[in-house]
Formats: sequence, structure tokens, C-alpha cells
Amino acid sequence: MLSTEEFGDFFEAVHGPGHRPFSWQRDLLEHLASSGAWPEQIAAPTGAGKSSVIEVHVFANALAAVGAGARVPRRLAIVVNRRALTDAHAERANHIQALLDGPTDSAADVMARVREALASLRPAGAERRQPLVVTTMRGAAATDRGWLNAPEACAVLCMTPDMWGSSLLFRSYGASRLARPRLAGLLALDAAIVLDEAHLNRQLIVTARRVGELCAAGAERIGVPALQAVEMTATPPGAAGRAVGVTRSSIADDPRLASRVLAPKGIRYIETDTWPANGQMTAKYRDAVVKQVIDAVGQARELIPDSPDGEDGAHPPRTIGCVLNRVGGAVQVAKELREKGLACQLWVGRMRPWDLERLREEEPGLFGPAGSERVDVLVATQTVEVGVDLDLVSMVTELASGSSLAQRAGRVNRLGLRDRGDVIVLGPPADAKVKADALPYCKEDLLQGRAWVLRRAGTGDLSPLAVSEHPPEPDTSRRVLYQRPEPWDAALWSKTSMDLVVEPELDLWLRDGLEPEEGTVGIVLRGLSELPEATAGEALVRVVPPQEHEVYPTTVATARALIERLADEQSALLESAVLWRDGDVHAEWQARIADPKRADGQAIARLLRPGDLLVIDAAAAILTEGVVTPDGDEVGEPVPVPSLRGVAAMITDDEELMRLCQLEAEELDSELPEGEREWPPGWDAESGIAPAWLVVRAEEIVDDESDERSAWSRSPRILLADHNAAVSARAGEIGERIGLLPSPESALREAGLWHDAGKEDERFQVFLGQEDRRDDAPLAKSGGRPLKSVRRAWADAGLPPGWRHELASTAAYWGQARADGEGPVDDGRRDLVARLVGTSHGRGRPTFNHDPITAGPGDSEALEELVGEGEWESLIARTDRVWGEWGAAYLEALLRAADCSISAEGR
Repeated sequence: MLSTEEFGDFFEAVHGPGHRPFSWQRDLLEHLASSGAWPEQIAAPTGAGKSSVIEVHVFANALAAVGAGARVPRRLAIVVNRRALTDAHAERANHIQALLDGPTDSAADVMARVREALASLRPAGAERRQPLVVTTMRGAAATDRGWLNAPEACAVLCMTPDMWGSSLLFRSYGASRLARPRLAGLLALDAAIVLDEAHLNRQLIVTARRVGELCAAGAERIGVPALQAVEMTATPPGAAGRAVGVTRSSIADDPRLASRVLAPKGIRYIETDTWPANGQMTAKYRDAVVKQVIDAVGQARELIPDSPDGEDGAHPPRTIGCVLNRVGGAVQVAKELREKGLACQLWVGRMRPWDLERLREEEPGLFGPAGSERVDVLVATQTVEVGVDLDLVSMVTELASGSSLAQRAGRVNRLGLRDRGDVIVLGPPADAKVKADALPYCKEDLLQGRAWVLRRAGTGDLSPLAVSEHPPEPDTSRRVLYQRPEPWDAALWSKTSMDLVVEPELDLWLRDGLEPEEGTVGIVLRGLSELPEATAGEALVRVVPPQEHEVYPTTVATARALIERLADEQSALLESAVLWRDGDVHAEWQARIADPKRADGQAIARLLRPGDLLVIDAAAAILTEGVVTPDGDEVGEPVPVPSLRGVAAMITDDEELMRLCQLEAEELDSELPEGEREWPPGWDAESGIAPAWLVVRAEEIVDDESDERSAWSRSPRILLADHNAAVSARAGEIGERIGLLPSPESALREAGLWHDAGKEDERFQVFLGQEDRRDDAPLAKSGGRPLKSVRRAWADAGLPPGWRHELASTAAYWGQARADGEGPVDDGRRDLVARLVGTSHGRGRPTFNHDPITAGPGDSEALEELVGEGEWESLIARTDRVWGEWGAAYLEALLRAADCSISAEGR
């Protein structure tokens, strides 16, 4: 059993002895556990521990699981407009996940009881019953979607605004079309969003709250909470309807909190004539910034001298921060500081995730309140503004908007352990006019920021409490009006499997500004020059696609300038590069490079568009301080092969390849036992010629939305009746664990029994390897062969192009339901079951591109009614009206999760 009084023990178990929750954090838990609803606003000064919403969410779900608290949303999406801060939230959540997964001292320990409570939310017979599910979604090359198969679990989703918003509105950036309904449904029902520093994205909170209203009726019919939206900020623009946070009384009752929010710090404004009006770094301005940083380092050394009895140069942490508004400026300043002999680290959003992870391992204290004893200066951009638990001695920062400066100042003397902390702001003279925007800030915000700094400098008090009581002016709104989603918008967005004439633009519902946004692309380093030809590199990238932690994010403009430079240098490295777009190699790229008449740098560069990934040889000098720049003169290293998911080895050495291809199968199995081996397509083992490469798989990775998932299994044979029964039972148990009302839970069970009925088709059984079925029961899946064999069999089975077993399953159910006497008026049960069966693979929303003949031959009468007479489209419309677009998508997601989890277990 658990109680709210034990939250302090749980918090201490997570963070270590002596680290108890603040009074406002206890108040938040009690509010959530008693009401089952998150407050509309969490208002707490910087340093007051707003990231603890993760611990509150986890413990509230544990209380609900044992009946000691109200039913609360299972999924918490923490959304913040900074890639690096998304990672910081994920690191906190992963730490809690690791503690819950690990051993405890005693079965009575609070961590053990929280683990047991959360595990009880998962199906008892499931292969995986992880107490807490954590994922990070930033919209890069690959996205972890394992959480989709655990809709009943307590989950923490760390996401960027564009990824969360596009996923909620059925258009998830980076997700396949077939996966979009699952994401939309699971983010809209039984879910909450905490928008960190909501002033950075006011439109998104409007969209979130409106979606919560639109899906409320469907959620009530299903029996789960509708989307709850929380704005979390240190500088609230005004009181919300329901708010929890730090007050004067909570400070009086909590000395530890008081020491943080009253932490002494001051602010100084340094005027400089070198401040660039357009925001672009110049040599003179860089030197002015560097001088201020060096002075601040000297003052930090006086404040925190070397340890007299320690090793030479040993001293307590005394890192200062230097925050620049643009990545290019941060890169230049970091390079100059290193040349001046300072130990400097760079932290910007355009770092490769793998490099950032290595930096966290090398300097773990740098990214937390403990600090680093080896780093003099941390140079950063807006990455340090929100949700980062840094405790810097002082800071030098460029002039920015008032809200940004307030956030940056919150990283100085964060714990209140030092007598002072200084924030030095560089900007134009106090009486100088700011005539133009200096991106990323508009001139009005810069003027207001300067005025606020001068006012706070006059008082000498920049403590978090003073900032919350005397906040800067809100950033200038970039919208005249905020747009709310309407029912007709939802109806359009939910047509996820239909080719629309014009795909909906989501900026109106996701972004505060509607001006054209600078697009981003990614650069990936691989060892491509070792391959004999460009086509070998293309084939290898298809076999091992780019993964998220390999990607250097950069702007389209920077990438184009880099390509033009490499083209001007006639670099052979550009010839081996591969352009990856929409999940495949973009053929026109190599065609342009291979054609001397068209291989001009500008023309090639113009092929790039936002979202592309350029895979280039690691020997290319494209980096400056670990960031892609047009004039980069540093090389990087590829992410090591063992760090690539699903890959045990990637061999490109000619001599080694020749040796391996001459081995007998048994010798290869002995030398490379990890998994399946993939040779280049078309390579002939009898030719005597070495292949271009060899990939050894560490595991089979099957996309849940792929046709392979419908047919392939790790088990040799899965009988159709057994699989359908298992999916039905799992779907029902998921429904029970979630607490669905009887009607939707019953529909899920029945849909599970019918979802693969169409696989009884003789042709599909041939595809699965059932050549002679006279004595064999029909199969649901087959296994014991590599996926590429499944793909070949799919083409050879004799099925019409595009034939879908789930449509055949729907027809079988529809005909049987009619024979059993279920008519159109049956409280919508037949409609719902048929919809869940037909959409079980993400198709049919709202149409199937079939006629009754090609969809058959079985159940011809039902198929004629469904796809011949248009009953299927009417059924989709009816179920949308009853359950709502998001409610119907949520129920689809539950059935799909049951199917995928049973398939992953080899059943």
C-alpha cells in the first residue's frame, strides 16, 4: 500500500539522502491525487524544481494503481521548445526508470512498492511489464515508438513542440502515415501535456486545450480522461483557473526552498559599441565577449580559489556560463576561448546527440548542480534557458528578450550556496536605438529586455523570487489571433490513409509565428570512401538507415553552402555522399553528381530540402567545434557500429571481406554468430569477387506498421486461431487494466478475435508457406527465415496488388454479424468492431482503394456492401460521430498495441 505522505520518501529515494520535495511539490501531488486532474498552470520561480512533475506523475499513477488516489492520466508528455532540454527531461525520467527496474534493499522499500504498483497496470501475462515507459521524440531520423505498444503503462514522453503537436493532429513529423492515428489517439486520451515555459509557444497551449474539449465526449464514453494541458512557467503572464506553485507562504514554511528562490545574484549591463545590429558575430564583438568572459573567469577564481591542500590546480567547481544568441557566434567564441588557454565546453542544439552523450559521460557534473572541476567556461545558446539544472558561478550573456534573460539568470547561483552570483549582459549603449531585428529576437523584445535589465540593475536584486514578482514584459506576440482546432479540422486531419489534394499545413495550430521558418536538415558521418563505388554506399545506407543519434542538425542554408564548397574543391568525398529522404535514397542526387554537365555545386545544393539527411564520408572536414559549418576545418568520427541499433558489425575492408566470403557457412556461423548476415544485393558468392560490404545484424527490427509484421514471427508457425485468441485476450486485459467501460472493452475483445480472419485466404496461406493445407490449420504468421525472404514471398503469392487481409477480415465479421442478427441499430457495436478490424493496420481511414472483386473472393456480399456501395466510408463517419476522431483512434491504438505485443512475443 502507498499513501501521499510517502511521496517524500520516494523523492529522496530518487535524488539521494536529504533531498526531500518542496512544499509546493507536495501540494501538486495532493491536488493531482485527490482530483485526478492536473492544474491548468504551474507557476514557480527558476530553481524551484519544476521538472519534478515527472516524479509527481509517476507517484500519482502508483497511488491510483493501489486505490489510494484518483485515476490520473497514464501518459505525461513534457514538451519544451529546446532539443537539448528535451534530453534533460529524458535523462531525469530515465534515471527514475532505471531505479524502478533495478533491485531494492527490501520488499517494503518505497521504491519496491511503487514498482509493484506500476507493474500491476500491465497485463499479467505480458513478456515485458516495465513499471515506467520513457521515450524521447524530437522528429529526427528515427523515433522510438515502443510506448505505443504499452498504452496501459505509466509513461513519460519527452518531446519537442512540433513533434508533439503534429502527432496530436494526426500528422506526426517523422512517423509513417500508418502510425499516425496511434500517436494521435494516445496523445489525446488518457494523457496530459506539461508545456515547459509556455510563453515560448502560446499557440500550442491553445491547441492542446481545444483538443481536450473536442475529445472529451468520446473519452467519457470510453472511460478514460481526455487530454489535460498544463502551462508551466517561472514568469506567468496571469493567474489561470487552477494554479499550483510557489507563494510567499510556501517560502516561509520551507527554508530550503527559500534559500533557492532568494539566492543572491545581481545583474550588470555592459555597453559596447561593437554590438552587431543584425545579430551576426563580428571579430570586434567576439573579442568584446571574450574579454568579459576572461574577466569573469578571473573573478570566479578569486571567489573560489584553488584548494590549498589538494593536488596542483584542484579546486571546487567554478564554471561560468557564456550564452550567445546564435550558434555561429557560440562556435566562434568557444574556439577563441580555447585558443586563450581556457578549458571550454560548447553546448548547442546543433550538436550530434552521440557527442552530447559522450560529453555527459566525460563531464557528468557539468550538466547538473554538482558542477565540473575541470571546465572554466560553458558556452551555450538558448539550450540553457529552460529546465536545465545548472549551477554556474556567474554568466556573460548577449542582450536578448527579457523572458530569455530571466531564464538564463536562473542558471547562476541556482542553489543559493554562494554569497553572490553575477549576470553580465552585453548590449548596445543604453541610449542607442535598436532599429532592426537581431534574430532570433525582434527589436521590440530587445528594447524591452534592455529596459528590464537596467531596472533590475538599479535594484541590485535578481533573485528568482524578485524576478517572479517583477517579471519582464512578455515577448511580443507574433500572432494577432491564436487559432483553435474545430471539428471540421479534425475530420480532415483524421483522413490519414487518404491521398489529399493538398496536405494540411499545421503551422497555424502549432507555431506562434507564421513567417517562413528556416528549415533544418541533418548530416550523418559514415565511412563511405572505403566502398568501391557510390551505388555500394547507397545500398549500404538502405540496409543500415541513418539513426537519430548520428545526426548533426543544421540549417538548409548551411548545408547548401557546405555542398557548394565541397563541389568547388572538387572533393571526391561529395561523390560518395548519399541523400536520404522520406525513408529511402534520393536517386536524383547521385544522378546529378555523376553527370558532368549537371554537377554544378549550386544545382546540387538546391536539391536539399527540409527534413533531408545527407550521409557523407567521415573524412570530410565539415565541423567547427563539433558543429557543422560551411567553412568547417575539422573532421568527426562516425558513431561506432556497436552503437547503431540492430547492427553487430559493418565490414567494408576489402581483404577482410574476401576472407569472409571464402569461408564455409559453418565457419561463418562460428566467426559471426550474432545474427543474420546481409550481403550487397546482386552479389554472387560464386563470382570470386569480394562483396562491397557485409552487415551482421544484432537483431531483427520489424516496423510495427510494415507488412512484414503481418507475416513474420520469431516462432516457426503460429496458428491463426491461437493468434486471434491471444490478441483478443490481450486487448481485453489492456482494456481492463486501463479501466475501459464495458462496451468498448467488449468491442476490443471481439475485434481481436476477428482482426486476422482474412488470412484464411488460400493465397495468403501459400504466402506463409502453407503449400498444401489439406491437413493443416491456417497460419497467422510464419518464421524461421530472414525478412528479405518474406518480402520475396509476398511478391510470389499470387495475391492482387494492394490486397489487404484486414479488409477481408472485416468482410468476414460483417457477414457473420448480419447472420447472427446484429442489425444497423445495435448501439453501434457492430460498427465499432468492424472499424477496429478494418483499421487494425492503419489503413481504411476513411477508404480502401479496392473494389469487391479484387478485395475478395470470399464474403462477396459483405464486400459489395462495404466497398462497392460505400458502407465502409459511412461506417467511419458514424463511428467518428459516436466516439470522436481522437476517441476512435485511441481504440484503434489499443487493438494495434495488443496485436503488436502478442506478435513481438512470438505468438
